[in-house]
Amino acid sequence: MIIDSSALIAVLEKEDEAELFLHLMYEADTLNISAVTYAEVSLVLYSRFGSLVGTLGVPFGDARRRIINPQRSRAS
Repeated sequence: MIIDSSALIAVLEKEDEAELFLHLMYEADTLNISAVTYAEVSLVLYSRFGSLVGTLGVPFGDARRRIINPQRSRAS
């Protein structure tokens, strides 16, 4: 599953759709987020919450969750 920035922000801000998105993410075999989306979500959260957020604390980087560099994924 490729995670969209709006879905991730909805989960992090506990919006109405958050429970559905969390369920779908949990059920997915893999979770991927583009480096651009990761940066976008980090900037949105920083703009809303300031220095309390720092970096996005989502556990991407293990076998099920990856941050994808768009140029590398095209080359694969």
